[in-house]
Amino acid sequence: MQIADRISELQKRAARINLLWTPTCKEAGVSWANVRAWQDGTRSPTVRNLDKTLAALERVIAEHEQKILKDLTSQSVTSADQNERRAS
Repeated sequence: MQIADRISELQKRAARINLLWTPTCKEAGVSWANVRAWQDGTRSPTVRNLDKTLAALERVIAEHEQKILKDLTSQSVTSADQNERRAS
């Protein structure tokens, strides 16, 4: 997979959970400008920097995905408990 494709996939994941890209980069501690330059091909990262940057972005996105999943699961359990009480 090309660098631009890998970055685009992370951007799509972030967008699916309503994360804006610039703040996501900032939270991950990576330079949005570098990521953008790598994506559009104006600069090339070292393998080490690419791996480090993509791992940081992946971690931040995964943390947000897990939080959303946890919140949804909690809401689902709460709703089920409330429905059970009403039925009793």
